[in-house]
Amino acid sequence: MGESVDRVLQQLRSAGVRVSRRELLQLAMFSSAALVSGAALAACGGGEEGGASTPSGATGAQPSPTAAAATTPAQQPAATPTTSAGQPRRGGVWRMALHANPTAYPITIPGALADLLVNKTIYNCLTQYQLKDNQIEVVPDLAESWEANDDLTEYTFTLKQGVKWHDGQPFTAEDVKFTFDAILNPNVNAALRGPVSSIDRVEVVDEYTVRFVLKRPFAPFPVMLGYNQAIVPKHLLEGKDLNQPTEFIANPVGTGPFKFKEFVQGSHLEVVANPDYFDGAPYLDGIVFKVIPDGNARVAQVRAGEVDFAVIEPPQVDALQGAENVEIREAPQVNYYFFAVNHSVPRLQDVRVRRALSHAIDKQAIVERVLRGYGQVATGPINPLLGDYYNPDVTTYEYDMEKAAALLEEAGWTKGPDGILTNASGERFTILFNGPKGFPVMEQVITYAQQQYQKLGIEVTLDIVDWPIHLEKYRNLQYDLLMEWWITPPDPDLYDHYHSESAQNRWAYKNPQLDELLVQARSEPDRAKRVQLYHEMQKLIADDLPVIYLYYPRELQAMNTRTKDLPLIGYRDALTWMEKVWLEE
Repeated sequence: MGESVDRVLQQLRSAGVRVSRRELLQLAMFSSAALVSGAALAACGGGEEGGASTPSGATGAQPSPTAAAATTPAQQPAATPTTSAGQPRRGGVWRMALHANPTAYPITIPGALADLLVNKTIYNCLTQYQLKDNQIEVVPDLAESWEANDDLTEYTFTLKQGVKWHDGQPFTAEDVKFTFDAILNPNVNAALRGPVSSIDRVEVVDEYTVRFVLKRPFAPFPVMLGYNQAIVPKHLLEGKDLNQPTEFIANPVGTGPFKFKEFVQGSHLEVVANPDYFDGAPYLDGIVFKVIPDGNARVAQVRAGEVDFAVIEPPQVDALQGAENVEIREAPQVNYYFFAVNHSVPRLQDVRVRRALSHAIDKQAIVERVLRGYGQVATGPINPLLGDYYNPDVTTYEYDMEKAAALLEEAGWTKGPDGILTNASGERFTILFNGPKGFPVMEQVITYAQQQYQKLGIEVTLDIVDWPIHLEKYRNLQYDLLMEWWITPPDPDLYDHYHSESAQNRWAYKNPQLDELLVQARSEPDRAKRVQLYHEMQKLIADDLPVIYLYYPRELQAMNTRTKDLPLIGYRDALTWMEKVWLEE
C-alpha cells in the first residue's frame, strides 16, 4: 500500500498536480466503505452517541467533542480555513509574534508556550488535530494508522514511510520509542509526562511499527499523542544529557515542514521551508517568530503590517478597528483561566478560605467589562466546548462579599485594629499574588482581585514579573496566588494537572478521592460511564475548589489579510498545518 501510494503521488506531482500524501490517502479512504467505517470510530468517543468507541485500524479522523469557531462582532470569520479565490502561490516569509524567547526543544520545553509554538513547525507528533464539521478531529501525523486491542491497553501504530529528519536520516520506530522512553524517564525533566503517563512500555515491532503497552485502559490515548508529544531524533540525542542537550538546542532537527535557521536572543527565531517534507513542500519560504514581550507592541506591529499573526486580548480589539489589512478571528480553544492556589501554604488549605476568595471576585463583571463578552464564567476545569462531558450542575460561587467575609470569619480570621485579618495565633492574612507582564487582561484582573481581597482585610502584595520569572515561580511554588491559564487537549482528562503525583500539578493539591476518580475516568472504555465519572469529578472539584476558576475565554487572532489557508482553530493546533499556508500578493 505504501509503495503504491508513493508511486501514484510521484506521478501526480510530475504531472503538475500538487497533492499531499495525506490528501491522496483520504481520497483512497472515500472509495473504501470498510476504511470509512473504521475511520468513524473515535478514541474518546467525542460527539458520538452510544457506548465506547475504539479505533480499529483507524486511518481516518477521530472526532473530539469540541464546538466550531465562533464569530466576532468586528468581522465575520469563516468556519473553515481562510481561503482565497486565487491559486496558492509560493514564496514569502510569514511573521508571528511571540511573548518570550523560545527554545526549540520539545522534551523539557523550558519556555513553555513560546517553545510549543515554534516546535509545531519544526517537529511532528504521531497524531494531530483538525477542525471539520464543527468538531476537532484526531488525524494521523507521523502515524499512518493505528489500532487498539479490545480493552484499550495496547495501541499499535503503523508509521509513515519515507519520512526523513532534517539532516537526511530516516525516521523509524526507534525514534518513537526513544522519545517516549525519554519522556517517561524520571531523571529527565519532561514537561508533558502527564498526558502519556499511562504508558508502561514502548515496543518496536519493526522499522515502521510501534506498540504502546499501557498500565491500564486509556480511551483517549491517540488524542494525547497529538498534545505536544513531538518526536525527537534518536541518532542525535542518544547518550546526551536530555535535560540540557546544548548542541541539539543550538541546532534542533525535526521532521517538520520547516527547518531551524537561526535564533537571536530577544529578537527572533527563524525557520525555512523543508523542500523534502513528507506531506509536500510548504508554500512559504519561511517563518520568523518575533519576540515581542509587550502585548500592546504586538498589536502595534500587527496593525503596521510588521507581524502577520498575534493572539490578542479583548481590550486590544479596538486598536485594530479600521485596519483594512487585519482580520480579527475567533477560534475554538479548550481553555480556562484561574487563580492557582498554593496548597503548601497553611492558611490556603482551608476550603472555606478558598471559597471566600472565589466569592469575592465578580466573574460575570470580568467577562462583561474586561473580556467585553468574549467568554463566559468558568465553573471548573472542563470547558463547555467538550459537549456532554461538561457538567453545568455544580457548586458555583456567585459574587457576594458578605458571604466571603463570613466564610473567613468562620475559618478563624477576624480584623485587627489596622483592618487586616488575623487568626488566633496573631498571624496576619497576607497574599503574594503573582502574574506575568505583557498580558493586559491578566494584569487588570489581578489588580482588581487585589482590591477586592484588601476590602476583606487581606494584605495583598502584587508580584507582576517577566514571563520566564513567572514560570519559574509557578514551577517552584513561589507564590500564594498566581494567575494562569491552561489550554488542554480536546478531551476531558484532567490527570496531568490535578493528580497528586503529576509533575504538572503546580499547586501542590492532593485529594485521594479525586486521584482515584482521575485514574478511573481515563481508564474507562465505555463512553457513557466516562461521561458520568467526569460529571462526578466536576462536582467534587467545584466543592473542594483546588483553584479559583475565572472564565473560559474565546481565542482572538489578529491576522494580516495576506495570510491564506491558516485553519480557523486554536493557534497552537493551526501551526501544525503551516505547510498549507500561503501569502497573497
